[in-house]
Amino acid sequence: PNKYQTMAAAAAAYGVEYPLCTAFTEERKNIVSSLFSHSSSSIYTDRYTDASATWVMVSSILIFFMKAGFLFVEDSFADAPQRRRRVIINKYLDTCASAIGFYLFGFAV
Repeated sequence: PNKYQTMAAAAAAYGVEYPLCTAFTEERKNIVSSLFSHSSSSIYTDRYTDASATWVMVSSILIFFMKAGFLFVEDSFADAPQRRRRVIINKYLDTCASAIGFYLFGFAV
């Protein structure tokens, strides 16, 4: 017997109910075994998939903010208003094409 069964037996000898401890250990065994099992339906796999999808979305949002930052950097080097307009349109179209490409190919991977 493990220490929880021994404690439950000692409590029962004194007439005290001690069911919480054995129920807790059985529940903990089930949780631990489900976390470390490598089947496709385990909790670990679901958490890993959720965390992976969240990281992909967060990093893609950061990349789009970087594109906006590069737009401001490149725009600050443009001297003529016509060139600034061209830079802004170029970066805007690049961002739109990147978003469509990410939706079609990047997130599917």
